[in-house]
Amino acid sequence: MVNSQPYPNERERQVFEAEREKDQITKRLKSAFKSLAWQYHQQQIDEGEFNIRWQNHPIHSMDYYETVWYLMQKGFCIQELLNTETQT
Repeated sequence: MVNSQPYPNERERQVFEAEREKDQITKRLKSAFKSLAWQYHQQQIDEGEFNIRWQNHPIHSMDYYETVWYLMQKGFCIQELLNTETQT
């Protein structure tokens, strides 16, 4: 008999949901950071140069915790970044 539930138990489902939520938050934080970085740099460089620099930014290889830590070290408020991302 095949188990109809995708997760053997409730704990595994909760872990999966938490990981998925962290991934979504990480994407939102990175998107907001990119938007703010572009706003800051657009007077100094063109969009093509910005995109090249952005592709090489170390934030792309960071997981949830590293992203949050990096942004906090740069002086960003995580909640403000999330609010910024939802407004754009």
